[in-house]
Amino acid sequence: MSPAVPEQRYLLAVAYEPGKQDRIAKGKDGGRDFFTEVELEKAAFSFIPGGAEVGMFHLDGTVGHVQVVESYIYRGPPWTLTAVDGSEQVIKAGTWLVGLICDEVAWHAYKDGLVGGLSPQGKATRRRRIG
Repeated sequence: MSPAVPEQRYLLAVAYEPGKQDRIAKGKDGGRDFFTEVELEKAAFSFIPGGAEVGMFHLDGTVGHVQVVESYIYRGPPWTLTAVDGSEQVIKAGTWLVGLICDEVAWHAYKDGLVGGLSPQGKATRRRRIG
């Protein structure tokens, strides 16, 4: 019998989609913020040079459970990404994707359904639209 092949613990995830998203009515902070493609590209390009730290559940002390191995803006035709649970998401040009290698803690949280996506944290200026 051959030895079991260890899991890669790799996730390719949507970090952020440009523009307003119909499935997001309101964020946890009460706003409905969004990035244009140009603004999102600037954020994505500053992520790795800025340290590429990823925490879990927006909680202090959780950085280090995943390592960023890829970060890029998808520029191809619409592509259907299938998750481990079989759910599908269409990835469109301009979407920021991040590839992650998880430690055992993060991988088990993902496999147990506790992690459903990424939510970039950072600083931004909120502008109000008039009209």
